[in-house]
Amino acid sequence: MTEIRRRAEIRIGELSRELDKAPTRVGEEITSTRMEVIVPKAKALADAGISTSAAHNYEQLTGGPDARGEAAAKRAIEETLAKGRAERTPVSAKELRSAIKEAIVALFLAPASRPPAFTRDRFGGTIWGLE
Repeated sequence: MTEIRRRAEIRIGELSRELDKAPTRVGEEITSTRMEVIVPKAKALADAGISTSAAHNYEQLTGGPDARGEAAAKRAIEETLAKGRAERTPVSAKELRSAIKEAIVALFLAPASRPPAFTRDRFGGTIWGLE
């Protein structure tokens, strides 16, 4: 039951993130060229009974707008949920967010390889700033 709830929260986050892409002006409803009324995000969430803070938390479960982030988040989610199933323990939203955060940090903030501060030339002398 907990896994179903977590997957529902993730889907809410995906849908909420899509609302961000709708062209809106603050506090107004805009009619698009197809004569559809585009509702501001906060109003759409309120109509669905979801607070903006809950929607923000659910959006964090999606890994962000970057495709690599989404893929990393999905891998982290599947691994975490599989671990919970194997251990027969429910996975909390906090555990899920933590696993996703670790995956995103590992993906985007991995330490870059730096060239050494100095190298030695063939005679054993030091050449600073060169590889």
